[in-house]
Amino acid sequence: GAFVEFDRARTQASVLEALLASVRSFGDHAAIWLMRPTELLGWASRGFAGDPISGRTLPHDASPALARLATGTGCVLLSVAEAAQISHALEIAAPARALFIPLVLRDRIAAVLYVDAAEAGEFEVEALQMLTLVAAQRLELQALATRTYTPTLFLDGEAPASERGLALWDPTAPAAPAMPGSPASAEPQDSLAVAAASSVAAAEIAWAASPQESR
Repeated sequence: GAFVEFDRARTQASVLEALLASVRSFGDHAAIWLMRPTELLGWASRGFAGDPISGRTLPHDASPALARLATGTGCVLLSVAEAAQISHALEIAAPARALFIPLVLRDRIAAVLYVDAAEAGEFEVEALQMLTLVAAQRLELQALATRTYTPTLFLDGEAPASERGLALWDPTAPAAPAMPGSPASAEPQDSLAVAAASSVAAAEIAWAASPQESR
């Protein structure tokens, strides 16, 4: 399933590719846009003839829907007219419905998932939100994980045969060395938070790259 593919992903690009693959069944086309202060930068798309999104830019003022998205307050369901505006700018067929879902990293909107469909109807918004949320959490914590799979996602008889089970949590085990600037007596959760912040800060370099450089 989609969560297993996120878990297997070892790079930012592979997480985003897994997200695109997982949402294809919810619409006809899907794309990921990188968020910038004044525009969206196309990363990749699926379902189109070729890839009309990668490397393209859309200024926030190109549509009222993009202006609403840029407020950073939530997902945006596009009206037919708004979807037509964006399709016209990209020179693609206008859909009957479209949706933008923010992907949040370190309390900032780093990217946006786009899904559209040619026929009228309703999106399974909650499912799409959950997939985007899990992908974002995988991106944030990717640098911390050294395991090759997560038992949470498998029944015991379905776990990869070549992998050993994970060690059990031992509260008496020696604590890992404190990170510079962190209290030596920090609780495990606090240490993880500090490590996560450091790893995400380092990973943010990739989000400043062009789509071609980050894939």
